Amino acid sequence: MYHMVPWLRSITKPTKKNYAHDAQPSNYPDNYPIQGESSYPLHTAVSQNELIKVQIILNEDKLKYKNTDRPCIRVNQTDNEGYLPIHWALNKKFSYKTGRAADNNLKILKLLLKYPNSSQGDKQKMTVLHWATKNNLPNSVALILEQYRNKLPDFINQKDQDGLTALHYAVDKDEKEEYRKKRIQILNTLLNDPKVQITKIDKDGKTALHQAVINNNLEAVEAILEYCRNKPEDRTNQKDQEGFTPLHYAVDKDQQGAI
Repeated sequence: MYHMVPWLRSITKPTKKNYAHDAQPSNYPDNYPIQGESSYPLHTAVSQNELIKVQIILNEDKLKYKNTDRPCIRVNQTDNEGYLPIHWALNKKFSYKTGRAADNNLKILKLLLKYPNSSQGDKQKMTVLHWATKNNLPNSVALILEQYRNKLPDFINQKDQDGLTALHYAVDKDEKEEYRKKRIQILNTLLNDPKVQITKIDKDGKTALHQAVINNNLEAVEAILEYCRNKPEDRTNQKDQEGFTPLHYAVDKDQQGAI
């Protein structure tokens, strides 16, 4: 009978993979890092769009901390820039993904949205909705709105440290056709949400319509005006802190389409 030599047996014996620990850097502490550590397995798995690794790490935390007051600790951790794993799931690079990669990204986002901390803002007070809008992720925007529409009714109107709502970010102008279409898709998704308030102003008193005109984003101007067309109150002549309406900026910039 054939007998495998010991050294060959040792290298051919299958080993059980542990994705969570594979993702960890060397000398990773058992109690997981605090803010200031340079690397985090959940952040890394999310950034690399590794759905299975994300699931394993989240499940490990549930098992380890289920009888403590520290449930799912790694999903609540910030990296050394102050960002949560969910922020990494909304990186601009995912706006370029298609097919299975895009599906995995949405599945990861859906997993992370289940945790209460996902609604908190980053150090600039940007919510996940700000992130998804700014980084041209229309499917993520729709998923986030679906998650929070009933739980946090005013979530869509939350402001960052500059007073900007997601709607303000949605009227930025992208020159590339692919990104422009995604931005308009996001804008229409926000405008179709029953909770949206287009009269929200930034720290300079400007609405999203002001910003759309200033950005020379004619498509965004048209979308907002169409939204306002059947509203009982006039929402197009709101003045900013300098006393200017969107029309003033349109005249100043000689934007015939907006006028």
